[in-house]
Formats: sequence, structure tokens, C-alpha cells
Amino acid sequence: SLLTLVSCVKPPEHQVPKFSFPSNFYYLGNNTKEWNCRAWWKEFRDPVLEKLIDQALKNNYDLRLASEKILQMQAMVAQMRARRFPWLSVSSEASTLHFESSQSVMVGGSIPSTTSNSGYISSSTSNLNRATFSTSKSDHIESYNLSLMASYEVDFWKKLSSAEKAARWQLLATIWNRLTVINTLTAETALKYFQFQYLTAKLRVLKERVNLL
Repeated sequence: SLLTLVSCVKPPEHQVPKFSFPSNFYYLGNNTKEWNCRAWWKEFRDPVLEKLIDQALKNNYDLRLASEKILQMQAMVAQMRARRFPWLSVSSEASTLHFESSQSVMVGGSIPSTTSNSGYISSSTSNLNRATFSTSKSDHIESYNLSLMASYEVDFWKKLSSAEKAARWQLLATIWNRLTVINTLTAETALKYFQFQYLTAKLRVLKERVNLL
């Protein structure tokens, strides 16, 4: 004989590690003004650089994809949360059945007649004005059906709550991924812009040296 035992074990609670972060950077003084880290390129006060970065943020496909993934994960969180509540299902149905019935009626008459031939008498009938009429009748049957079903899953083993927490963590990861794309895009744009400014200035200095020769 074979005996099999199946059981469920509650998963351990996730412990978020605690970190201590400094209130400011080590090379900044206490009297330093607050720095806008989300729009750090504006600290250079260069309108050309700001315009280039704005165009990059509006037209970059990687950033659009990261933004769409955030919407997808928000919908996933809402779906996982909805599974923890009772849900109702309503369905309706309507149908109509048409049918026709027909009936034939024959109307007419007959006239008897007698003839004699060599002492023999014979009789016969003749049909006059016989006609057949057909009538039809149509009818229909309508039927309606409405059903309501309710369901609720009790979260004994924290399956639904764990799925919701996992979806929320994935949403946070997607949000930080979008911020990473923004930081990478702005940094690359600013780097290319300053390299262009450096090469332009270097070319101008070289032209001035050539003119002095």
C-alpha cells in the first residue's frame, strides 16, 4: 500500500532590510542650497541643453516603453487585489422562435344525374365549382434567461495576498526602471552636448592659431 500526505506551509514574511543613508553628500556643507536631482541639467542654465533633453525625453522609444510597462503593472496590481474580494457574474440570454402552421380547406358541390339505356338505369355525379383554399398562421415564442453567480476564495495560506505583494514589488521595480532610463538618457544627451561644445571650442582655437601663423 502507498500512503501520500499533502500539506501547505505558510511562507515566511518578507523582511525588508534596513539601511541608513546620510542626509547629504559628504562633500556638501550644511548651508548648501537644495539641489534638484530630478532635473539636474537645469543647474547648468543652458537653454540649448534643456531643449535637447526635453526633445530626447519626448521622442525616446525606450522611455515610452518603460512608461507603458508601468501602466501594465498598475493593471496587474489591480487585478491581483480584485481576486481577494468576492466577485459576481451576471449573464443574460434572450431568444425568439418563429414558426408557421398551414391548413387546406376544400369547398365544392356535386349534382347527381340518371340515364337510361335499354332498360338499364345508371347514375353518376358531376363536380361543380370545387375550389381549395389554404390558410397559414404564424406565431412566435420568446424566452428570457437571467443568471447570477457569486464566488469568493478564502485566503487561508496567504496565496492571494502574496501574489498582490509580488505585483506591487514588480510595480515599484518598473517605476525605478523608468527613472533609470530617464537618468541614462539625460546623462548621455548632456555628455554628447558637452563633447560637441568642447570640440567646437577646440576647433575655434585651432583656427585662431592657424590665422596667427
